[in-house]
Amino acid sequence: LPAGLRIDNMEDAEVGTVGKRGPNEVETKSRPVSTLKVLTGSRLYTSRVCGQHRNLTKLFRLSWKDKIQLQKVLDKLSDVMTEKIRGKGISKDKKSSISMGISCGTVHGDQLSTLSSTQMERNEDLIVCFVMDPLDIDCKQVTFLNTKSLSKPQIEELFRILYKLDACP
Repeated sequence: LPAGLRIDNMEDAEVGTVGKRGPNEVETKSRPVSTLKVLTGSRLYTSRVCGQHRNLTKLFRLSWKDKIQLQKVLDKLSDVMTEKIRGKGISKDKKSSISMGISCGTVHGDQLSTLSSTQMERNEDLIVCFVMDPLDIDCKQVTFLNTKSLSKPQIEELFRILYKLDACP
């Protein structure tokens, strides 16, 4: 990576939201929710972990501090995932497609997420968490699949399809 693009301490990277600042107030950061931690404790999901595809790690590093660019990367990933899933003809039933969400961040919290608390309460069928680390080799993709809404064969096929997802196929 070019100099300056490596984040040596992902925990201290700009995660969280900055509070509004009044004339007598101090700017504060609050820790965002960690989708990874919430879902890891859920009995509703089964998960698998793999390393991130190197193209994806590079995209995340290039767009890490620019939320608009990061959102574009997540949108592209959503399109790629939808295309791969539709291409295999996987759906909950003949009428409804698989609901999905994506988060990107560190183990300490999401930098950006397509999930809101209401979406998590709705129990998305598929959630992929991209977990960044200072070392490229330690960046992970954690795929969560809803065991109540998807059959075992669907779950296995989705894990296979989404393994080391590449946004630049």
